[in-house]
Parts: sequence; structure tokens; C-alpha cells
Amino acid sequence: MESIRSLIIHNKSLKSIETEISIAECQNTEPILREFNTENIFNLESDLHNNFKDNHFFLFFTDSQNCIASGISNPNEKKHETWIRIINRSYGTELIPPRRLFKNVAIP
Repeated sequence: MESIRSLIIHNKSLKSIETEISIAECQNTEPILREFNTENIFNLESDLHNNFKDNHFFLFFTDSQNCIASGISNPNEKKHETWIRIINRSYGTELIPPRRLFKNVAIP
């Protein structure tokens, strides 16, 4: 299995990527939401690198009043505790929505 970044860089004929779009409601007791409520999530800083071999994670979150768009590369190597907790809690939350909405995303 090859990473999407590697495919894009090495395969110039690749024009789009099939992307899953999942939408669902979850309980306010969901662990990731509790994490957002106990941390000042809107102060979460980005720490991204420009190396395609790095592991990159992104967070887009809104509470309908404020929003955050942040990202980090290699959070485990950096031992960034808040990012690691958010990523770990996201794994369980991603099982809530049904897996059936797809969209082809064009690659520039």
C-alpha cells in the first residue's frame, strides 16, 4: 500500500482521489468532545512540516461561535500530549458515522 502523498508526487496521471465524507450526530459525552471542552481547543497551535514523508494530522472544529483549523506533523515524535490525546479519541468517534458518502476530489 502506497501513501496518497507518494501517489500524487510520483503519478502525474492521477487526477482525483476518492474521499469519504461522513456525517453524523454524536452524544455530548463522546470522549473527543469532552477533550475539546476540557482543553482550550481554540488555542491549539499548528506545527506542520513540509516533508511528504511525515505524518500529518489536521483538526477543523467549530462550536458555532468560534472555529479552529490547525495541524501538526509527527505529534508522537514531538511528544505533544494534547494532539496525541485528540488523535487517539478521534479513532473511536470516526466509527459513529455511516460509511457511504464519497466524492472525487480533484488534484491540482
